[in-house]
Amino acid sequence: MPATNPMPRKGPNNARGAGGRSVRVPLGVSTVRAVLRRHIREEHCRMQDLMVPWHCKRQTVYDIFHDGRPLSPQHVEAAIGWLGLDEFDANELRLLGASEAGWKLDPAFLAVVLEGGVQGSGDLAARRAEQLGLRQDSARISALQKHCWALEPLALPVAGGDDADIGWRVIDFHCAAPERRIVAETGEDDPRAVLDAALRALQAAPA
Repeated sequence: MPATNPMPRKGPNNARGAGGRSVRVPLGVSTVRAVLRRHIREEHCRMQDLMVPWHCKRQTVYDIFHDGRPLSPQHVEAAIGWLGLDEFDANELRLLGASEAGWKLDPAFLAVVLEGGVQGSGDLAARRAEQLGLRQDSARISALQKHCWALEPLALPVAGGDDADIGWRVIDFHCAAPERRIVAETGEDDPRAVLDAALRALQAAPA
């Protein structure tokens, strides 16, 4: 009688964890897909939005992200153009894509570039941070225009005095009552913070 196989062979999985959850990339691991996810979050977009530059269906985007094969240069370039990445972030994705595709790149050089640039580019990190801040501000202004939001200051009375702190709120306008609806509100004097809160609330809202 043949011995029973204690670990019978199973059908191919769909690259997802138990319960249908997406596989998480460990911290400190840089892959094209992990970096793309980070840029998508920073732009307050969703992964499925890549179906526009990739000219495919929403499910195809998820299939590509859970596929073990390297992303094609066409997919990488389309994502770079759609996200509007600067030269540093774009080249980071290209280098990672080439490395995953099997190009013989010097690991030491690749690590130096991905960690902040070659020797002599000491201001690279500052320039990248500046570019990131500009992209985030652009996304906030675009959200104000797209959703016809209003950004209003708040006077927050201070206990035991006549002074007041400054807060901010984002107002959305509707034809039906109530016409003015609060999307987000914050007690800190930072318009960027309340716009970020409004974008998070928009993403969390049911479709």
